[in-house]
Amino acid sequence: MHKKIIRSYNTIIYSQKMNYLKLCFVYMMFVEGVICGKTTPCEDNWVVFQGSCYLVGHDNLHFIEAERFCEHHNAYLVHVDDAVENTFLKSYLGDLKDGKHWIGLTDGVTEGIWKWSDTDTVATYSNWSPGEPNGGKSANCAVIRSDFHYNWTDDPCSSLYKAVCEKRPVTDTEIVG
Repeated sequence: MHKKIIRSYNTIIYSQKMNYLKLCFVYMMFVEGVICGKTTPCEDNWVVFQGSCYLVGHDNLHFIEAERFCEHHNAYLVHVDDAVENTFLKSYLGDLKDGKHWIGLTDGVTEGIWKWSDTDTVATYSNWSPGEPNGGKSANCAVIRSDFHYNWTDDPCSSLYKAVCEKRPVTDTEIVG
């Protein structure tokens, strides 16, 4: 009788461990993007969120330099598609406690027509701070700013801020086993 109880107990413990491992695997696969110890789909120092990889630069750059920085990393200044992505960026940048970051939005070609620099398409989503954009012809580049509660402002493109880069992840995965 005593052996049956121990066997039943061991079976329960084993079952719980297996369920835990399955749960961890699902979490790592779909939330963190980890497969067999290899982080996918983003490279080191990049953060994954909803199918994109994000990198925040460490140096203050003007807008064109920020675009080049992202291009050097096979990416582009972040293109904010919707409120969900914007909320992620607010949280992520807030955790970094950095003040001002370039996003890939500009009205440098036609005043008042804000387009994403990676696609040259008019923005269908925006998160301007109240009263923004307000810079007219002197402020043609969009910034996420902590002093505006991580809402967007239009600033002169010659200002020096950090880049937020975005790219689609690498699709090939390493299969072990």
